Amino acid sequence: MQPEEPGLIKQAVILLSLLVALAGLGLSLWITLQRPDAAVATPSDQPRTAEALPPAHTTDAEDPPTAEPDGEPTEPDDAPTAQAETDAPSPEDDPATQDEASATPNAQDNAPRRDEPARGATPESLPEELDTYLVIGDSQVQGGFGQALDYMLRAGYPNSVVSTYGICSSSPMSWTNGKRHTCGMLKRPEDFEPLLDSKGEGVNYKPVRTPRLLWLMHSHRPEVLVIGLGENGKKAGEDFTRLAVSTLIRNVDCYRAGLLTRTGCKNAKPEVLEAARAKPALNLKCFWVLPPLTRAGQTPEGLQTYLSWFTETIGDSCQIIDSRPLTCTAGLRDANHICERDSAGIHFSPRRARLWAFATFDTIVERLGVTPPPESFRREVIEAWGLGI
Repeated sequence: MQPEEPGLIKQAVILLSLLVALAGLGLSLWITLQRPDAAVATPSDQPRTAEALPPAHTTDAEDPPTAEPDGEPTEPDDAPTAQAETDAPSPEDDPATQDEASATPNAQDNAPRRDEPARGATPESLPEELDTYLVIGDSQVQGGFGQALDYMLRAGYPNSVVSTYGICSSSPMSWTNGKRHTCGMLKRPEDFEPLLDSKGEGVNYKPVRTPRLLWLMHSHRPEVLVIGLGENGKKAGEDFTRLAVSTLIRNVDCYRAGLLTRTGCKNAKPEVLEAARAKPALNLKCFWVLPPLTRAGQTPEGLQTYLSWFTETIGDSCQIIDSRPLTCTAGLRDANHICERDSAGIHFSPRRARLWAFATFDTIVERLGVTPPPESFRREVIEAWGLGI
């Protein structure tokens, strides 16, 4: 029996080694199955590609040109043609925004985003519709009319995203060629907090260059565009007025066609832009608010002729809002529906400007088919502004 002991011991050692190896393999396999990063990736685990990311509203760092007096805000003509799914351009794409964006990088990175509204802070009684509004215009928008309209859109629809730009003395051509004006601007970006009595917040009176409409639309991606232009340029004549209006309308149609650079818009064929109105790449509802009778010495007949140039040129690209039936329909100062004016004799008084904005807001809401704010909201605004309606 003695000679067989070494063989038995050897077999026992081999068997024990095999059992240890199998136990180690089993333990290793069990540990591996417990690790989440070793599991087969599901679609939600995969990193999102750039194509899958939804287009975002611009942050302050991506704002369009601020048009400071020493700036030359021009958009890059050679930028790639933007499609409906592309993100808004970075400030490097536009020389006029580089200094502003680089001056406060930390503040821009931490800025709140209006495309993610704090719904918990929204009063339950107010509508929950979400639209992106871009409002542009002349000194009427810079002043009481635009400030009141801006407030009602923001406060009446807290989930909306609103940006308002009003350039004093601007005309339709100013918004296509970036013309410089000397009497200032109203700028209320997407994260501006609605104030019941604005007291002119967001207004400066320094010389500015008008941001081009195509660049603003590229940056903000509006679903609703409100244009308040026509007060200036009344002495330019019919041919120039029609040219200026048609040029601006071409920008609106280019946006609908997804052509968001100046070069792409310039080279667009008329049939492509016409087709975009019926079948847009980017959905846009456009309202053009025509000026009421405000200037001293202007006759209703002369204004009618002037406004006809706009309506005929705009066509069906934008819905026309005729301001004349919305102003001075009660408490007339004279038979020509001329309301009380400010000291300059060009604009309405603050109260009349707010009444005009109130009626314009109601018109836009009705045509959009969205739920109007409750009567309690209207009464609060009427009382706070002393409208007496």
